[in-house]
Amino acid sequence: NPGTSHCDEAENLNIPQDHSRNNIDFELSPSASISGRVLGEDGQPRENLHVYAQLPGCDGQWVGGANTDENGNYTITGLPEGGVIVHACPECYMCEGNDCPERDFVGEWYDDVLDCSDAETVPTTIGQDTPDIDLTLAPAGRIEGQIVDEQGKPIPNIHVQVQAPACDGFQYGW
Repeated sequence: NPGTSHCDEAENLNIPQDHSRNNIDFELSPSASISGRVLGEDGQPRENLHVYAQLPGCDGQWVGGANTDENGNYTITGLPEGGVIVHACPECYMCEGNDCPERDFVGEWYDDVLDCSDAETVPTTIGQDTPDIDLTLAPAGRIEGQIVDEQGKPIPNIHVQVQAPACDGFQYGW
């Protein structure tokens, strides 16, 4: 489907190995952007933290993301006209093993909420930046313990997650 911005509506191109196809042109539309800063409650900037935007609603399509700089600043470009919801995501680090930074704060949705269904929609306008979409992250708690069998022997490789008290609550951590 030419002219779509949704991947599920795009035309598939099957190009056999060792072949090429010419004249595949794209026309890019102007876009909107948002920008802001991510701080801890201590006022210190949160560096290299992923912030992303999605269309409104908890099941909204992801439309862009960026990492914060050393001052906690971020800008997400390429956004559609209308509005997005924004999440500062400490659990979205792309890392492995011991290279992962400590997750010492709780992610949040703009404006200061934990659940995506409560997130405020940030208006976006083509050709303009919506500034000051700032997020302040609270320190995270920590739960530690050991999973044991009936004889008190440790059980290895058990996944534990924490979520809101309701069974359908969203996941807080793991």
